[in-house]
Amino acid sequence: PKNDIVDLSIYNIKGQKVKSLYSGPANKGKHSLIWSGNNTNNKQVGSGIYFYKLQSGSFVESKKMLLMKSTTILKIFEKLLKIMLFLFLV
Repeated sequence: PKNDIVDLSIYNIKGQKVKSLYSGPANKGKHSLIWSGNNTNNKQVGSGIYFYKLQSGSFVESKKMLLMKSTTILKIFEKLLKIMLFLFLV
């Protein structure tokens, strides 16, 4: 994309817009944004699959992403540790 108006939005698996991360002018080049996992009402969304859509002029790109809350990651890690401990003791 060239210097243009850019829109970067997050959508849930149903195609509903969850949050607009940025909408406005952007200079040509690489940029980065961090999505904290909050929706438009600033409430935390659940872990799961989300999509981002980047639009700039006639350019449109959509990609899938996975949001995992830290508690979900800790639960997975805890289960893996239990399995490893069980295998070690057997």
